[in-house]
Amino acid sequence: MLTRRNIVIFAGLLALLAGVLTALGLGAMKIAQADQWPSRPITMVVPFAAGGPTDVVGRILGDRLSDVLGQQVIVENIGGAGGMNGAQRVALANPDGYQALLGTVGTQAYNQTLYKKPLYNAVNDFAPVALIAELTESTRNGMSSLTISTIVCGDDQSSVTGSGL
Repeated sequence: MLTRRNIVIFAGLLALLAGVLTALGLGAMKIAQADQWPSRPITMVVPFAAGGPTDVVGRILGDRLSDVLGQQVIVENIGGAGGMNGAQRVALANPDGYQALLGTVGTQAYNQTLYKKPLYNAVNDFAPVALIAELTESTRNGMSSLTISTIVCGDDQSSVTGSGL
């Protein structure tokens, strides 16, 4: 017998079934998208000459990223013009996530103000992915502290702080 109660229960079950199927479909789609990147080696451009401090950080970071991502991270040094040549190469590259810039305060701030016509716009041409290290001076106890932070996809942030470094 078709009653109002039976119709409401049937509609509720259909809505629940549709919700479960949608959730399963979106979950499978999300997993499939996550598995697609990286499907080939990633190039990390260090915009300074080999052997310098930025290169050392880039090589250590590239080695660790290769382990974590399961894909080779190639560190490529492209020096010149205070880091602008390497940064310009990444700024002009296809924004597919396979070229990354190991930027510094020089490439992202100083060059934008010191040069009349910088080769790129540091604000519009790049998207921040991670803050690797920040050196801060503690005014309370006069000791230096090193904060190492990793920012992944917006809001997630984890930090490790050591002082007296």
